[in-house]
Amino acid sequence: MTEHQMIVLSVIVSGLLVLLVRIVYVLPTQRRPRQTVLRLEPTDERLMVFLGSGGHTGEMIRLLNQLPLENVKWRTYVISIGDANSAKRIEELESGRRGQVDYVFVKRARNVGESLMSSVHSTTSSFVSIARQLASLRKLPTVLLLNGPGTCVPIAYVLFACKCAGLCSTRILYVESLARVSKLSMSGLLLRPIADRVLVQWPQLTSKYTGVEYSGILV
Repeated sequence: MTEHQMIVLSVIVSGLLVLLVRIVYVLPTQRRPRQTVLRLEPTDERLMVFLGSGGHTGEMIRLLNQLPLENVKWRTYVISIGDANSAKRIEELESGRRGQVDYVFVKRARNVGESLMSSVHSTTSSFVSIARQLASLRKLPTVLLLNGPGTCVPIAYVLFACKCAGLCSTRILYVESLARVSKLSMSGLLLRPIADRVLVQWPQLTSKYTGVEYSGILV
């Protein structure tokens, strides 16, 4: 191996080591706070919420009704393209409230009944759509609130990548669906390693999965 190749290899290995250390530092798994309620911190100036359509949107609306939204200056709602019902419901919720409210529309990661092969393409397309939309924001959120389904995963991972790059310090909060009694959803399993808090609504899940919190019925 030539000296030039050794230098290039050393730079690549050093870069990968730095990236690995950064990822380990950002990962919240070992330092999740043990809290009893879902709450917004005084530093949470910019809230981003994903509305997952159908029952997921219904649960999120009930969850948002319990939070002091007006204390958050900027609120951004991410909605799947074509989900007019979620857009209507969140507009009704925000009607008359103070603060800056924005709506972002992204491609779905997977449609109901979609085949595995087709879902790979749609998920990739969703990642690109989400990355573009987030790049267009003036500032990234200080807190991201999710409750599924699949499209919330690309949103969380794009923001986690931004955290690793030092572009933001977004807290990722995931609330598992009330319907998940005995096991986490696929979204919950995928987000558990990177979420700052994973809240479940049935106590038996805390003995099955490490790092999850039970705070009673939230929705």
